[in-house]
Amino acid sequence: MTSIANQLCEAINLRKCVNLHYDGHNRTVEVHAVGVNANTSNTLLRCFQVTGGSNSGQPVAWKLMVVGKISSYSISDLDSNAPRPQYNANDEAMTGGIICCV
Repeated sequence: MTSIANQLCEAINLRKCVNLHYDGHNRTVEVHAVGVNANTSNTLLRCFQVTGGSNSGQPVAWKLMVVGKISSYSISDLDSNAPRPQYNANDEAMTGGIICCV
């Protein structure tokens, strides 16, 4: 497991949000799951973004991110509200298994 994945899992355990830079935007997210896609071998992050920028135009929304594309990150002092009611523990994107989840 990568150090980023370790920190994302630690944020779940601490019930804290994560500040990160992804796809050109600073974002604050609530980590819900970290897992692997069997087809691509990418480690993935399923999260709910609470603040920050977004290419989709939806800055507060569910996101699926490729962990390898996160360029910087830190555990925030902001408490996480995970799990959100819409969270699906059987994440279809993580076909290679879930590393950690709420």
